[in-house]
Amino acid sequence: LRGFESNGDFVWLSVQTLTTVGYGRLEPLSIYAQLVATIESFFGIMFLACCSGIIWFALSKPTTCILFSNICVIEPLSIFTEGASRLHFRALNVRRNLLYDVQAHVRILYREPDPVNGGIIYRRVMLKLEKEGYNPRIETGTSFFHCIDESSPLCRKDLSWMIKHEARIVAVMTCYDNAYKTTTAISKIYNWEDVQFHHLFLNLITKDEATGEEILDFQNFHKSVDVLTPLRNLFDKMDKNSDGEVSLDGIKAFLSQENCSDVLPLTFSVEQVLAHFSELDENRSGGLSWEEFKHGFCYLRLDVHDDIDVDDEISGS
Repeated sequence: LRGFESNGDFVWLSVQTLTTVGYGRLEPLSIYAQLVATIESFFGIMFLACCSGIIWFALSKPTTCILFSNICVIEPLSIFTEGASRLHFRALNVRRNLLYDVQAHVRILYREPDPVNGGIIYRRVMLKLEKEGYNPRIETGTSFFHCIDESSPLCRKDLSWMIKHEARIVAVMTCYDNAYKTTTAISKIYNWEDVQFHHLFLNLITKDEATGEEILDFQNFHKSVDVLTPLRNLFDKMDKNSDGEVSLDGIKAFLSQENCSDVLPLTFSVEQVLAHFSELDENRSGGLSWEEFKHGFCYLRLDVHDDIDVDDEISGS
């Protein structure tokens, strides 16, 4: 090292040591250059420390990897809601780690004209979920339902209403993540084009033809099927007299066909179906109106296609 000529040399040597610059000698020689190098060295250290902290915070932030269904469906009728329609969407735990105290909250956001000053009012209304949207434990996935009865904000609302009022359905789910040992939250927004009216989700549970074991088929996770359109076409086809009614004999003849399973699940026997429709024929006329026909078939379809908690003791695929 060059001989020390001033106290500034001691300070500059200390700066080199503290900032680990390590020139190996006292360079630069000018006091002004040493001052600039000192400021740059400390700012460089602080910049690196800030970047490291921000990156670590972003990477270490606990997040729960929940996959919501791309769509939510409005099921036309359900035996689980005493004949009322219901809103249905799915949630899948992608990581398969344990989630506890799962709580979901759903709101519908829409706008409507202000009758007083002619402006726009933005409203946010809570949608009450079945079981209060609570699930004590999730490992694979679950479904959430909202009964659309007379007290529901969605009662007698259709797609045209959602488009007119620019309605959106917002779902927020909180849970305790066993992997991070902390509470996390995730949200999903369903715009009006994501809401499928008179649809049912396809069943996730299928049977292995080789072993007969029940498995989960997640290819159907985002898929739904229209319910009322094929039923209406079937009703019009069976209404031979165009009097707005179909006979029980006509329904029996249809059930005897091989392709009837495309509309009705084979889980029910012909006798069970006919007994069910006979109960719907309140005036004992031997025929069913469109409302009775729709009511009966939707009941039977929903009884089979209704989602169960996929955390039940079944194999995953």
